[in-house]
Amino acid sequence: MTNLITIRRWMMLLLFSFFVSSITLAQTDSASGRTSGDKSMRLGNFSVSLTVKDIARSREFYEKLGFHVILGDQKKNWLILQNETSTIGLFQGMFNKNTMTFNPWLGQISQNVTGL
Repeated sequence: MTNLITIRRWMMLLLFSFFVSSITLAQTDSASGRTSGDKSMRLGNFSVSLTVKDIARSREFYEKLGFHVILGDQKKNWLILQNETSTIGLFQGMFNKNTMTFNPWLGQISQNVTGL
């Protein structure tokens, strides 16, 4: 029963992450890559930071959903994964609960990793 609740929580957070990403994409000007509204300001990316009990199993789960590691160190119990425009962080033993994280630098990192 506990595993089912945990899986449901992960899926809800994942869906929320996709929802937030779709809103961001809908407000992006394709010619300039900037968001609508103030054309001179780009806030960066948001991600969901998940508190996990087993980072290896969590990584395996999200990789099956198409995510790939862009940053982190599994030996130090943290990873940042991305699937197109959705980003999640996996943290074992670092936080008490899941949280939404603002990452102004993340777009720059993911572009550099993708461009390798």
